[in-house]
Amino acid sequence: MKKFARCVLILILVAVLSGVGGYIYENNTITPMYESVAKLYVVPGSQNEASIRAKNGGLNQDFTIIFSSKVVIESAQRIAGTSEDIAVSSPADSNIVELKITNPDQNTAKTYVDAIAKTAVKTTTIIPVESIQILSEGTSDGVATKPHLYYNTALIVAAASAACVFIEVVVCLILCAFKKKEDHS
Repeated sequence: MKKFARCVLILILVAVLSGVGGYIYENNTITPMYESVAKLYVVPGSQNEASIRAKNGGLNQDFTIIFSSKVVIESAQRIAGTSEDIAVSSPADSNIVELKITNPDQNTAKTYVDAIAKTAVKTTTIIPVESIQILSEGTSDGVATKPHLYYNTALIVAAASAACVFIEVVVCLILCAFKKKEDHS
């Protein structure tokens, strides 16, 4: 029982130390990312209201495809000078489309999401809607996030703990295999 308690104590110590070390390492190596969100309001028009609705009442995936299309993205790239992945979503039961960009530079994220929003407003000839209006321009709150910080730290802890368990099992097997038999005479 004493050996088991010692092994568990070593495992806990390794997990805590690798967690602290992994967090510090990842926190210093992951680039902070800024998020900017612009919102658009879509006026469907009376003739095509049903055709642009998804089952949840939000807008169809057509908007996601259009806002991430080559036409819109290339026009926004000329304005902002960058190209980032864009996340397009439409909340249930609404005419609002949210455009979300993340970038290491806060101003670039805002400029790019605004450029996509302005370009998207011009796509009413492509999408069968009455109009698309900018509800709110890109946000710039100055709050940086470090994506996957906790996930990467958890992976480091898991790898260190697995290595520790493996080493402990091997050491126990070696000790048991080469242990001298006790003399009970």
